[in-house]
Formats: sequence, structure tokens, C-alpha cells
Amino acid sequence: MTCHGQVELPLQGAVPPGSADLPQLLSSLDCSRVQDHVPRSDFRDVRRIAIVGAGVAGLQAAALLSREGFECRVFEEAGDVGGVWRRNYADFALQDVPDLAFIGSEVSTFNNILTHGLQCLWLQKLLTGSIQLLPRDKMALYVEKEKAWKRSWMPESDARAALWQLHMMKYHDLLCRDMGASPLRKGANLCGECFAPYNARDYAALFQPRCC
Repeated sequence: MTCHGQVELPLQGAVPPGSADLPQLLSSLDCSRVQDHVPRSDFRDVRRIAIVGAGVAGLQAAALLSREGFECRVFEEAGDVGGVWRRNYADFALQDVPDLAFIGSEVSTFNNILTHGLQCLWLQKLLTGSIQLLPRDKMALYVEKEKAWKRSWMPESDARAALWQLHMMKYHDLLCRDMGASPLRKGANLCGECFAPYNARDYAALFQPRCC
């Protein structure tokens, strides 16, 4: 579809940036029972996805999920797509709202496009039932361990939770293992695995469409 007659979006069911539907969507969320909410482990009944933000991460998520048959609606406050790559703005979050995933706002690495792509692929596999979330208590324990590890050596900062920079590979390895993919992306090239730096091409096979 065409947004404002300028930008072509190859996304099934996307909506133009600046859509007034977003406030209505957010106001319809029932947060009164958030404290009693138990995170689901099976998302295979989900067919409609709302994606807030038409940046690199949002567009990748919409493309990957549309490929699997999900009805995706992309909401963008600006008059064009591109997100932080088009203009810089502060990220936002709606904490503790059930069934809401944040991609592209909570992690900063040396290759954000690759990181956000792996996050989108992880979300696609979660929603299609290929992987399942850990129980809530185990997820909370993991988060607390990560907090303690970062606080033990990283200077205090508002962005401390999002910074992975030198630990980018650890985070990418975690996403690969969750998806059942090998974190060793150089294949049979043992010398390359030991001495060559990783780049986005090493992960290209993960994003190839599945053969019918």
C-alpha cells in the first residue's frame, strides 16, 4: 500500500502513518486486571497484531509476521516511515500491559538492525508456536540476574537496561538458542569461528523464507 502517496509498504493490512486509530486501540486495553494476568505460553490463536512504530524493527516485524499469515496493522505517529533512522525521538513504554512486545526500543548494540531483526524472528517463532515462553517465575529470575550482573560493573545510567554493546554476541547467542538455531554462525569454518568477526551475513540463513 502507499502511505501519503510517497512510501510504498509491501505489508498486508498496514495502516498509514499518523492513523487516529492508535489512541482508540490503546484506550480499549483493559489494564484493570494486569496484576492478576498470567502470561500465556501458547500464542497460536493470535491472528491480529498491532505494531507501534514504522521504524526498522516495526517494518521487519510486520514483514516477517505477514509472511506467516498474521494480519498486521502498523501505527506511526510521524508522517513517514523510518523511525529513529529518519529522526531521533525518545522511546516510550507501556509497562505491565499483557500481550505487548517491545522490539527495537529496549536494546542497543553495535548492529541494531541485525539485533532488531533477530528479535522480530524470535517473535515470529513465538507467535507461530515454534518456541514457548519460560514460566513467569523463571523469566523474573533471569531478569533479576541480568540486573545484578549489569549493576555490578556498569555505571548508573537511565539507559543501562538497554545497553549490550560489548555483549552483543551474548545476546544474539541467547536469541539463537531460544529459536533452536546454532549460535555458531560460521558453519564448518572453525578458523573463522575463532578469529573472524561476526557480521549480518552470518545470520542470513535464519531469515530465508521456508520452502513450501
